[in-house]
Amino acid sequence: MNPQIVIRNETDADTDAIANVTISAFRTLVVSDQTEQSIIETRRHAQALAVSLAAEVDGHGVEHIASSPNPHRTVTQRVRESALTTPLYCSRSI
Repeated sequence: MNPQIVIRNETDADTDAIANVTISAFRTLVVSDQTEQSIIETRRHAQALAVSLAAEVDGHGVEHIASSPNPHRTVTQRVRESALTTPLYCSRSI
């Protein structure tokens, strides 16, 4: 059976799940200083997220992508902030 995939704007109810999937996504990355979830939260409170989308597979939140353009950030910071996503389903064919 094909999974039901929904991509939508994040809602207030998604913030904890987004933090959790972000922590999970960056936990093992050498280039991460483990602050990505704080970056998203800070940008959200400043209303500085140009895009913040949540993806669900069969009703379960599995992905997040956010974009927060800011020309004063370093290249590394801009790359991290332009595509914060959790690849929980990369091993599955969806």
